[in-house]
Amino acid sequence: MNPFNKKTNQHSWEQYEYALNPPNACKRLKQACDRYLSDLSNPASRWIFDADLADRACKFIQLLPHVEAKWANKKLKLKLEIWQKFIVCQIFGWVDKDSGLRRYNRSYLKIARKNGKTTLA
Repeated sequence: MNPFNKKTNQHSWEQYEYALNPPNACKRLKQACDRYLSDLSNPASRWIFDADLADRACKFIQLLPHVEAKWANKKLKLKLEIWQKFIVCQIFGWVDKDSGLRRYNRSYLKIARKNGKTTLA
């Protein structure tokens, strides 16, 4: 059962569903999804997942305008794909129980060309 409320934490809800069954996933992506699910269900961990912070980051990114000509001319906002939401939620959602500091300060993404890397940069 998904621990997130679809109405209040839509992005966290979607990334949880994505982690349960990642489409066309390579070994490393499956490992990342398994680690996420394992960390989420471990109450003894020093890290907690703050769905509000994760959703806030996704919502902020989706307020930004496109910068590439075809979409910028139409004044469209960015729309994150589900795999992009998974990455953003992982980076911004995990915080220390006590201090509230983020678990991840840097990330390294290896993504094939023409897959929306610029959007995340």
